[in-house]
Amino acid sequence: MLRFVVRQRGTPEAIARGMALGMVVAFSPTIGIQLLMVLLLATMVNANRLSAVVPVFLTNVFTVPVVYGFTYAVGNLMLPGRFRSNEKVRAILWEFTRKVRQQEFSSWHETFTEFFRLGNDLFWPMLVGGLVVGVLGAAISYPVTLWAVRRFRSRRKALLQRRAWQRKARRGEETAVPRPDEEA
Repeated sequence: MLRFVVRQRGTPEAIARGMALGMVVAFSPTIGIQLLMVLLLATMVNANRLSAVVPVFLTNVFTVPVVYGFTYAVGNLMLPGRFRSNEKVRAILWEFTRKVRQQEFSSWHETFTEFFRLGNDLFWPMLVGGLVVGVLGAAISYPVTLWAVRRFRSRRKALLQRRAWQRKARRGEETAVPRPDEEA
Protein backbone atom coordinates (compact mmCIF):
# COMPACT_ATOMS: atom_id res chain seq x y z
CA MET A 1 0.00 0.00 0.00
CA LEU A 2 2.76 2.44 0.91
CA ARG A 3 4.57 1.64 -2.33
CA PHE A 4 1.44 2.61 -4.27
CA VAL A 5 1.13 5.87 -2.32
CA VAL A 6 4.76 7.00 -2.66
CA ARG A 7 4.72 6.46 -6.42
CA GLN A 8 1.79 8.83 -6.99
CA ARG A 9 2.20 11.93 -9.08
CA GLY A 10 1.99 15.24 -7.29
CA THR A 11 3.93 17.07 -4.68
CA PRO A 12 4.98 15.14 -1.59
CA GLU A 13 2.88 17.55 0.47
CA ALA A 14 -0.26 16.89 -1.60
CA ILE A 15 0.23 13.13 -1.33
CA ALA A 16 0.74 13.33 2.44
CA ARG A 17 -2.24 15.67 2.75
CA GLY A 18 -4.39 13.16 0.90
CA MET A 19 -3.27 10.34 3.17
CA ALA A 20 -4.01 12.39 6.29
CA LEU A 21 -7.42 13.43 4.98
CA GLY A 22 -8.23 9.82 4.16
CA MET A 23 -7.38 8.81 7.73
CA VAL A 24 -9.83 11.33 9.17
CA VAL A 25 -12.63 10.23 6.83
CA ALA A 26 -11.87 6.52 7.33
CA PHE A 27 -12.68 6.70 11.03
CA SER A 28 -15.80 8.84 10.65
CA PRO A 29 -19.15 7.03 10.94
CA THR A 30 -19.97 7.69 7.31
CA ILE A 31 -19.61 4.24 5.79
CA GLY A 32 -21.30 4.16 2.44
CA ILE A 33 -20.44 7.74 1.52
CA GLN A 34 -16.79 7.78 2.59
CA LEU A 35 -15.42 7.44 -0.91
CA LEU A 36 -17.49 10.28 -2.29
CA MET A 37 -16.77 12.38 0.80
CA VAL A 38 -12.98 11.90 0.64
CA LEU A 39 -12.84 12.64 -3.10
CA LEU A 40 -14.82 15.84 -2.63
CA LEU A 41 -12.72 16.98 0.34
CA ALA A 42 -9.44 16.07 -1.38
CA THR A 43 -10.43 18.18 -4.36
CA MET A 44 -11.36 21.08 -2.09
CA VAL A 45 -8.03 21.08 -0.18
CA ASN A 46 -5.86 20.24 -3.22
CA ALA A 47 -4.79 16.85 -1.87
CA ASN A 48 -3.84 13.84 -3.95
CA ARG A 49 -7.13 12.02 -4.49
CA LEU A 50 -5.69 8.55 -4.94
CA SER A 51 -3.67 8.73 -1.73
CA ALA A 52 -6.79 10.02 0.06
CA VAL A 53 -8.82 7.01 -1.08
CA VAL A 54 -6.36 4.40 0.22
CA PRO A 55 -7.03 4.83 3.98
CA VAL A 56 -10.79 4.82 3.43
CA PHE A 57 -10.55 1.11 2.71
CA LEU A 58 -9.48 0.56 6.33
CA THR A 59 -13.17 0.59 7.13
CA ASN A 60 -14.83 -2.16 5.17
CA VAL A 61 -17.46 -4.77 5.89
CA PHE A 62 -15.01 -6.93 7.80
CA THR A 63 -13.38 -4.20 9.93
CA VAL A 64 -16.43 -2.05 10.69
CA PRO A 65 -17.32 -3.80 13.96
CA VAL A 66 -13.83 -3.35 15.38
CA VAL A 67 -13.22 0.17 14.04
CA TYR A 68 -16.64 1.54 14.94
CA GLY A 69 -16.62 -0.22 18.30
CA PHE A 70 -13.30 1.43 19.08
CA THR A 71 -14.39 4.88 17.89
CA TYR A 72 -17.60 4.52 19.88
CA ALA A 73 -15.64 3.66 23.04
CA VAL A 74 -13.29 6.64 22.54
CA GLY A 75 -16.23 8.96 21.89
CA ASN A 76 -18.09 7.62 24.90
CA LEU A 77 -15.08 8.47 27.07
CA MET A 78 -14.94 11.98 25.65
CA LEU A 79 -18.63 12.87 25.97
CA PRO A 80 -20.80 13.33 29.06
CA GLY A 81 -22.51 10.28 30.54
CA ARG A 82 -25.93 10.82 28.95
CA PHE A 83 -25.22 8.27 26.24
CA ARG A 84 -26.39 4.67 26.32
CA SER A 85 -24.10 2.11 27.89
CA ASN A 86 -21.89 0.47 25.38
CA GLU A 87 -23.28 -3.01 26.17
CA LYS A 88 -26.09 -2.56 23.63
CA VAL A 89 -23.68 -1.24 21.01
CA ARG A 90 -21.19 -4.03 21.73
CA ALA A 91 -23.96 -6.62 21.31
CA ILE A 92 -24.99 -5.14 17.97
CA LEU A 93 -21.40 -5.00 16.72
CA TRP A 94 -20.72 -8.61 17.75
CA GLU A 95 -23.93 -9.71 16.04
CA PHE A 96 -22.80 -7.93 12.89
CA THR A 97 -19.37 -9.61 13.16
CA ARG A 98 -21.04 -13.01 13.51
CA LYS A 99 -23.15 -12.35 10.42
CA VAL A 100 -20.07 -11.34 8.44
CA ARG A 101 -18.14 -14.44 9.53
CA GLN A 102 -21.05 -16.72 8.69
CA GLN A 103 -21.70 -14.79 5.48
CA GLU A 104 -25.30 -14.02 6.39
CA PHE A 105 -25.35 -11.10 3.98
CA SER A 106 -29.12 -11.10 3.61
CA SER A 107 -29.69 -10.15 7.26
CA TRP A 108 -27.28 -7.22 7.51
CA HIS A 109 -30.15 -4.79 7.08
CA GLU A 110 -31.46 -5.85 10.51
CA THR A 111 -28.18 -4.83 12.13
CA PHE A 112 -28.13 -1.48 10.35
CA THR A 113 -31.77 -0.93 11.29
CA GLU A 114 -30.79 -1.45 14.93
CA PHE A 115 -27.97 1.06 14.52
CA PHE A 116 -30.42 3.63 13.17
CA ARG A 117 -32.79 2.98 16.10
CA LEU A 118 -30.02 3.86 18.52
CA GLY A 119 -29.70 7.17 16.64
CA ASN A 120 -27.99 9.95 18.57
CA ASP A 121 -26.90 7.63 21.36
CA LEU A 122 -24.68 5.90 18.85
CA PHE A 123 -23.90 8.56 16.26
CA TRP A 124 -22.44 11.33 18.42
CA PRO A 125 -19.98 9.16 20.37
CA MET A 126 -18.90 7.52 17.10
CA LEU A 127 -18.46 10.90 15.42
CA VAL A 128 -16.41 12.37 18.27
CA GLY A 129 -14.39 9.18 18.70
CA GLY A 130 -13.88 8.89 14.95
CA LEU A 131 -12.61 12.46 14.75
CA VAL A 132 -10.22 11.92 17.67
CA VAL A 133 -8.86 8.65 16.25
CA GLY A 134 -8.83 10.05 12.69
CA VAL A 135 -6.95 13.21 13.66
CA LEU A 136 -4.41 11.14 15.60
CA GLY A 137 -4.04 8.87 12.56
CA ALA A 138 -3.64 11.91 10.34
CA ALA A 139 -1.04 13.43 12.66
CA ILE A 140 0.99 10.23 12.33
CA SER A 141 0.36 9.50 8.65
CA TYR A 142 1.17 12.99 7.31
CA PRO A 143 4.83 13.16 8.39
CA VAL A 144 5.41 9.44 7.71
CA THR A 145 3.99 9.71 4.19
CA LEU A 146 5.84 12.96 3.52
CA TRP A 147 9.13 11.36 4.61
CA ALA A 148 8.46 8.18 2.57
CA VAL A 149 7.62 10.09 -0.62
CA ARG A 150 10.65 12.35 -0.33
CA ARG A 151 12.94 9.41 0.43
CA PHE A 152 11.58 7.37 -2.48
CA ARG A 153 12.01 10.27 -4.88
CA SER A 154 15.55 11.13 -3.77
CA ARG A 155 16.62 7.48 -4.05
CA ARG A 156 14.94 7.19 -7.43
CA LYS A 157 16.71 10.33 -8.66
CA ALA A 158 20.09 9.04 -7.44
CA LEU A 159 19.48 5.69 -9.14
CA LEU A 160 18.56 7.33 -12.45
CA GLN A 161 21.62 9.59 -12.28
CA ARG A 162 23.87 6.61 -11.56
CA ARG A 163 22.40 4.67 -14.50
CA ALA A 164 22.84 7.65 -16.83
CA TRP A 165 26.48 8.01 -15.77
CA GLN A 166 27.08 4.26 -16.29
CA ARG A 167 25.56 4.42 -19.79
CA LYS A 168 27.82 7.32 -20.70
CA ALA A 169 30.85 5.53 -19.24
CA ARG A 170 30.09 2.39 -21.26
CA ARG A 171 29.87 4.42 -24.46
CA GLY A 172 33.18 6.03 -23.62
CA GLU A 173 31.74 9.51 -23.50
CA GLU A 174 33.74 12.02 -21.61
CA THR A 175 31.68 14.28 -19.45
CA ALA A 176 32.42 17.21 -17.25
CA VAL A 177 29.78 16.03 -14.83
CA PRO A 178 31.25 14.04 -11.93
CA ARG A 179 29.87 10.67 -10.96
CA PRO A 180 26.70 11.03 -8.83
CA ASP A 181 28.37 9.50 -5.76
CA GLU A 182 31.36 11.88 -6.06
CA GLU A 183 29.27 15.05 -5.80
CA ALA A 184 29.72 17.00 -2.58
